[in-house]
Amino acid sequence: MSQYLDFAATKGNPRLVMPDEFRGDLDLLIITGGADLSATNKAFLGRKLSYQHGKTDPHIEFFRTFLLDSYIEHKIPIFGICLGFQLLAAHFGSKMYAHIDGHDVNTGLHMIKSKNHEYKVNTSHHQAVSILGSDLEAVAFSGAGCVNNVECVEAFKHKTLPIAGVQYHPERMYNLLSSSTFKQTGSLVGDLITHELINEIMSKNAKGN
Repeated sequence: MSQYLDFAATKGNPRLVMPDEFRGDLDLLIITGGADLSATNKAFLGRKLSYQHGKTDPHIEFFRTFLLDSYIEHKIPIFGICLGFQLLAAHFGSKMYAHIDGHDVNTGLHMIKSKNHEYKVNTSHHQAVSILGSDLEAVAFSGAGCVNNVECVEAFKHKTLPIAGVQYHPERMYNLLSSSTFKQTGSLVGDLITHELINEIMSKNAKGN
């Protein structure tokens, strides 16, 4: 959790929000990583579930069911990381891979590509977005050579709402003072795509769009 707080501190004063608590005064809500997205989620309908479908977090499921819509309706900027990314993707009609072999905490790094960037990020998930919902715009994909040669959406943003997310863990990515990310953002934590997405959704909210 300290890594998430350190990361959130790059955008303001961080505070913890409980899954059963609505806070309308937030400048940015970060939905963190965690357990698997529930196998009962409609994102998995019509897809073969793996025996490796893991445990779910009842607190996250409560938040998804009862509070997420309130944050969306109040147009509070929302950024999802890993499970948070999948939760938001599923909420907006995306379809999911229930399991991809080799995508776990011990896999290491894999390449992602966006319109302006190409670099390696950490691999710490085994569920992934396969078909992105129509309200969402893909920003980055896993590059060629991804595990099982499956190309997955690695980052997205909502077409109209201040919502975005990434599949990897930017809070675990630390930058040298000489790195391009630090030079462009001044941050010792995170990556360029993540910083650009968060700045965009926070700016979109500030403008009232």
